[in-house]
Amino acid sequence: YIYSTSTIDVRCSNEVFFRYSKILFWMRDCNIILNSRDHIDKSVFEKLNGSNIIFNTENDEYTVVDNIIYTKDMKTIVKCNRTGEENRKVVIPDTVTEIGDYAFENCVNLTHASIKSSVVSIGRSAFNNCENLANITISGSVTKIGDYAFSGCSNLIDVAILGSAEIIGDYAFEN
Repeated sequence: YIYSTSTIDVRCSNEVFFRYSKILFWMRDCNIILNSRDHIDKSVFEKLNGSNIIFNTENDEYTVVDNIIYTKDMKTIVKCNRTGEENRKVVIPDTVTEIGDYAFENCVNLTHASIKSSVVSIGRSAFNNCENLANITISGSVTKIGDYAFSGCSNLIDVAILGSAEIIGDYAFEN
């Protein structure tokens, strides 16, 4: 991995930047400022799990609230920016129906997550390697917990699943 505390200020289109910037997958602790308003596929955020994404202009697809990137309609959590103390305890807003693949992956400061009754799906590796996550409360509305959703959460001691998820993926709680 390449560790850096630098800021990358993207002035070209997002599509061009992400197409030719494969090295970003290996970068950690960078701030990436996106200046363009053009389309960004959600899969791009999976590759940037060690960096903080900042939208410098009003983006038509995504919004950031408390360092968490949501789709504009606030129904899907796309990515949690990995920053300091502000993301230790996360309460998923009532508007969210889906926690996307890799959304909180490697958020090592996260200690507690409360998943509200509006959420029906927790994506693949959504909380993978959140090594300090100790408590998780999953509401009864969740019908799917993806593969590796909580894998690598080595300090997870209290899991409350308040309903009966129809699908619990492979290695969902593997430590």
